Amino acid sequence: MEYSVVPEEELRGFFASIAGIKVEGPVNLKVSASSKLEFDVIIYWDGFLVLVEAKCSKSVYDPYDIHRAKDQVIEAVHQLTRRKEAVLQHWDKFRAVVPNLNLPGDVIAEDYVKLIAVTNV
Repeated sequence: MEYSVVPEEELRGFFASIAGIKVEGPVNLKVSASSKLEFDVIIYWDGFLVLVEAKCSKSVYDPYDIHRAKDQVIEAVHQLTRRKEAVLQHWDKFRAVVPNLNLPGDVIAEDYVKLIAVTNV
């Protein structure tokens, strides 16, 4: 299946169309002088912060492609975990780069940060 739209854009558009959900992305968060993190899609809804990482892979034709796609999903999970930790550690910086989400001033509880990895495979 060919995408006419970048998957991240499609996800942002889908979530933005739902009443009460605030969406941002792509967003870069500078966590140090030499390090920044990129977020594909960020959702804030009903007190929950949802970080979404989209991995687009070519079509799966053989076992190698399946293995490669699996590796991309595993990497997406690791990326999301790092991003969650960074958001909680750098809450004020994070809030500053996503002003349209209207996040609370105090850091939210870790249980209210959810992670979603999506792929086209």
